[in-house]
Amino acid sequence: MGVETDGRVVAFGDFNGDQFLDLITLGSDQQTFTVYLWEHDDFHFTKAAVFRHPQRVYNVVPGDFTQDGRLDILVMSQSPSSNEIDIQVYVASPEGGFDLNPIPAPRSAKPQPIPMDINGDLRIDLFGVTPSSPSTFKVWQNVWNASQTSGPLFEMVDPKLNGAQCTLSDPHFNAAVDFNGDCLADIFLVCNEQGSNDKYFQIWVNNKDDGFALAQLGRFPKGFQSVTFSDIDRDGTMDMLFVTCDSVSSTTGVGSNCALNIAYNKQLPLCKSSTAPSVKNGKRVCRPPTNLCTADDNFQYNLSEGNDNPDFVKIPISSIFPAPSSSSTPLSLLVSDVTHNPPLPLPIKLGDANQDGFPDLLAILVSGSGSSIPKTPYLAYSVPCGRGVAGCDDNGKGRRGWSVLKKGGEVLREVKDARGIAVLDMDEDGTLDIMVQRTGDQGQGNVLFVQNNFYYDAFFLKAIVLNGACGSGLCTTPSGSRYHPYGVSFSGATYKYTVLDTSGRRSAAWLNFLRRLINPS
Repeated sequence: MGVETDGRVVAFGDFNGDQFLDLITLGSDQQTFTVYLWEHDDFHFTKAAVFRHPQRVYNVVPGDFTQDGRLDILVMSQSPSSNEIDIQVYVASPEGGFDLNPIPAPRSAKPQPIPMDINGDLRIDLFGVTPSSPSTFKVWQNVWNASQTSGPLFEMVDPKLNGAQCTLSDPHFNAAVDFNGDCLADIFLVCNEQGSNDKYFQIWVNNKDDGFALAQLGRFPKGFQSVTFSDIDRDGTMDMLFVTCDSVSSTTGVGSNCALNIAYNKQLPLCKSSTAPSVKNGKRVCRPPTNLCTADDNFQYNLSEGNDNPDFVKIPISSIFPAPSSSSTPLSLLVSDVTHNPPLPLPIKLGDANQDGFPDLLAILVSGSGSSIPKTPYLAYSVPCGRGVAGCDDNGKGRRGWSVLKKGGEVLREVKDARGIAVLDMDEDGTLDIMVQRTGDQGQGNVLFVQNNFYYDAFFLKAIVLNGACGSGLCTTPSGSRYHPYGVSFSGATYKYTVLDTSGRRSAAWLNFLRRLINPS
């Protein structure tokens, strides 16, 4: 598809504002960036810019940090101190390209900060910890003025937090996600359990001008690896999906006896009709379709196992992805990419591949043992529960089950050197495609794109997130030309809507633009 790299794809973004997804690669030296722009007419990527960062790069976060309607690049990289991370921002030029004299920002401690709008001013801030106060949360508050050409981009401030803070895990899976259903981005943090290797989570609810309040904490089971979020059962609430393993090999990144865990968000449901009462006996019982952003302060994730908890399910990876008929060895999950320095965690990827409204899952499975074991991407569809379906009980009951794609997935099974996966929509046609990062051991390059040709009789909703840049909807360059601020992104933005299906049933759905470690591996 025009992407030639000896490294990997590290970030997606619309860098020229044409409403098509572009990408950035990082070379094997972990310092050289290449920007590729999508060419709609030719249906491939074209190399647009190459530049080198002076330090080894850990992470890349595209975002309009200067709020001029163009996508900038924030780079987290190696610092002279092993306990610190350098942060610099390459500012996009209105005429195209980037200013190669980046703006420095205050350093972070090893747990990488996440981008989010902490104070509701539509500017991208950072949330994390600093080297001088690794146990106290800090905010890199965006103070850039559109009229300035130099000066500080961030100012360090204390966030408004009401509750006990924790020690952030490294690596972590922190995120800005709406958990209580009020359409405001809350904060999810992965924390270290003091005196052990165990992890727990904190959820801080967004109370606008009053800051954030600690709403829930919960302990992950032993062997926690990664967590991601999606509306698994399509009830209009954000569920939690995380992986646990008995152990993980430090040399291969392969987990043993891994399981997929789903904690469903227990929250106010959608009212069955627009005329159904939403309040009974003085208590709110559902969300009316005309008021979807009603906060539910009693939302809950219950991670306890047992038949008495219908909101949690633990599914062995081996039951979702059984061993091929030609092998007696069960498949194992690749949970870390050890070809990168430092190793990159590989969370399960979620996306609706067959347009049925339910997110499907994408993972890399390993067969055998040793340093040259085949690593193959597999796609599993979300399906209704039934007898013998992975994820459902012995009676075939449950929220959703999982079934591996067989017919049509042959091209994925031919890959034996996968080291990362991502879902993306090439050419913005409404179907999710797959990108596989490869080691190159098969001699077929480092990046494989698999186009989704699933025929669907459905509609899709394309959402363009704006950040308030150029209030008239048009920005002006120094030369006088004008452009739409379509290339920007806004961390934590939420679209929430209801859909009437052909049988007249109404269901809630949403798009949540969560932003964590942007690396699509």
